Amino acid sequence: MGRKGSKNWSKTEKKLLKKYYPLISTPELSIILHRSQPAVKCKAKRLKLKAIRSLHHTKPSELFANPFKKLRVGELGYIAGLIDGEGSVSVEQPQTARCARVVISNTSQVLMEWLRNKLPEGKIYCTKKRKDTWKDAYTFRLNGVQAYHLLRVVYPYLIIKKEQAGRIINEYQVAHNIDKLVEWQRYSGGFRKALAQRKLSEDARDNSSSGLFSSNKG
Repeated sequence: MGRKGSKNWSKTEKKLLKKYYPLISTPELSIILHRSQPAVKCKAKRLKLKAIRSLHHTKPSELFANPFKKLRVGELGYIAGLIDGEGSVSVEQPQTARCARVVISNTSQVLMEWLRNKLPEGKIYCTKKRKDTWKDAYTFRLNGVQAYHLLRVVYPYLIIKKEQAGRIINEYQVAHNIDKLVEWQRYSGGFRKALAQRKLSEDARDNSSSGLFSSNKG
């Protein structure tokens, strides 16, 4: 028996939960399924479902919003050249999850500022010179899903780091089951559109009813 006031889970709801719980955030699932977040977590626990969302610490919505799509072809080629010549691409292993990383090193502060202007999600680190004849060294670093997005758009222009970048891109896509996420985007988008239309209809009906009562009262 379920808790007092709670409704039983339908076969369709259970099917959706089993299919998407490993991929979709609990808040988003609770909205789509019209269930509270504790209810979603409790049911998932009873069904022995495990989330893999912690891998790369990436939300599904972040995988579809590439902030670097507006870069011009020349800019993409130049950044790819910097990565090939003075940069590195890798997957780091922090304590909780694997994390993609793109690093570009140079002694030009002007170049670093240009990179930050084009890739505002990145961070710049400065290592002060140890000798008078040396120059300050700068490192531009982009981590996580932002590094994944950058590698996706510069991949066609890479030469030396192309194979490494390809492995990282593939790892992100496999880890997050991109095909299923695309399917989920379509499903949840249609569902929310229908839900919004229903809410508009209900609001219109409520407004009509309140207007009727007001006129009758007068």
